[in-house]
Amino acid sequence: MVFDNPDKKKYPIFRDIFLVKTRMSVFFCLFVLMMLFRLPRQAVLALIRHFGAFACVTVTSSRKAVSIALSFVLFAKPFTLRYLYSGLLVLAGTTKSVTPEINTLDAGVPASVLA
Repeated sequence: MVFDNPDKKKYPIFRDIFLVKTRMSVFFCLFVLMMLFRLPRQAVLALIRHFGAFACVTVTSSRKAVSIALSFVLFAKPFTLRYLYSGLLVLAGTTKSVTPEINTLDAGVPASVLA
């Protein structure tokens, strides 16, 4: 059924309602995409809530490194030294986020002064 409105310019809401009726599959796909984007965000927030930001950063960085490694396994591409350098940078960043930071205020000050 085609909705024929003689005053389309005067009442654009009728045109919009007609669009929603005819494009229901588009709205369904948008809803599915919205939920697919919301679930990982909720997972990260739950990870922060339960284990803290430090564990969350470590897990997400490691997940990115595994994703990069899997892309080489699943999709054939020529290996260059740039990939090696970038992999080492990711590994160094993950290592830096995992290792505890030294308090810079206490560095170089004898323990007898701090006590």
